[in-house]
Amino acid sequence: MRNVFYLSLLTLLLPANNLISNKVNVIANDVTYDIHPIVHEINYGDDFVTLPNKIELSIDNEISNRYIAEEAYEVIGLKPILMNTGDDFSDFELIIETYNGTDEHFDKLDAYTVDINSSHIKIVGQSERACFYGLQTLREIFSQSNNQIRELSIKDYANSLYRGVIEGLYGTTWNHFEIMDMIDLIADYKGNSFFYG
Repeated sequence: MRNVFYLSLLTLLLPANNLISNKVNVIANDVTYDIHPIVHEINYGDDFVTLPNKIELSIDNEISNRYIAEEAYEVIGLKPILMNTGDDFSDFELIIETYNGTDEHFDKLDAYTVDINSSHIKIVGQSERACFYGLQTLREIFSQSNNQIRELSIKDYANSLYRGVIEGLYGTTWNHFEIMDMIDLIADYKGNSFFYG
């Protein structure tokens, strides 16, 4: 009778013990990212990249727009990571550069690529503006992940020249702060236009 009692007690405790002590192993193949606008091409790797606590920022000398660096710091700031432009600051780099070559992908409107692997995150844009759009894609990936990001390669471009919002004067107009919030939202989703009707 006593053995039956202990066996029954053990049967009840084992599932609870498994719930408490066992970690859920997430397989890289189960993780995908929801990016908007939907990117034209995304290829996932088989592994995760664990983000370090320090990242070295490397921006192409041909990029003169200071907003690219500011945006890079803002995106990286979504994670508890220090970033600096100094040489040998970290073995892991965020590389941002404009494309100088003959790849047909970069003939498309506002084309960019994002590559994430174990040594770096690399954003290559057709222009400085396209680099900014690559950073917005990285922002969306960061907002859907913890300190581990799946290895991936993205090729993307815009389908239309004008992407944004028209504020028509129907009803109550937006105030200055609402307009600025809308412009920020447009930028976050790779838009480039705000038309005030």
